[in-house]
Amino acid sequence: MPIMPAKSRIRLDADVDSALHEQSDAWEVLPAVAVALAVQAQSPDPMTARRAQSVLDAISGGTAVPWRDLRLPPSSSWTLTLSMGGWVDSPSVPGDPISRAGHGVRSTWRFNTPEVVAAVRAYWAAKPPTEPFRIVAFRLGLPVAHLWAESTADWGDRIYADKCLVEQSGVWVDADTGAAVRNLDIEDRVVSEALRGLIVVPSRSRNPVSWIKPEGMR
Repeated sequence: MPIMPAKSRIRLDADVDSALHEQSDAWEVLPAVAVALAVQAQSPDPMTARRAQSVLDAISGGTAVPWRDLRLPPSSSWTLTLSMGGWVDSPSVPGDPISRAGHGVRSTWRFNTPEVVAAVRAYWAAKPPTEPFRIVAFRLGLPVAHLWAESTADWGDRIYADKCLVEQSGVWVDADTGAAVRNLDIEDRVVSEALRGLIVVPSRSRNPVSWIKPEGMR
């Protein structure tokens, strides 16, 4: 049997590790989040570096919204908010309802791209409301998706958006067929506008899935 190479890990000396934990505690984020932001701020990809630096500036400057305090404009629906993690390879297997190469969101992926939608629409440990609902997802503090769950289905002990709509240029588009379904209404447009420029402090929860009530608060 061939010997598999060990996974590479970033090794920090004791002083750096201690400083990192102090910084992450002050920011109320996981140490892994502080490392990811610092590394991505030095990325050769200008967009990735700019996005990471904007989050670092917002968190250190106190302008990022704490995850527990996140609010959205009032609407007639509930909103599922997700604090997505980094990418993990975990390809779908035959029979999986949502086909994807893994879970999480890569730093180079952009808002509402098909890869992001596939990651965001499934699979969550959450009980859905009885009516359709909005989905808003963040990665390392920045919005990465604005979706509408027309219907949900169970997959094991989790749920996913079975009929999922994606915001694209003022129109809700079917995530599976690409067909335009309807225009965004006033509530949708207000939420879409609120997401622009919004930066949140990434959740420290290991299951960062939470609801916002129609009133716009947790």
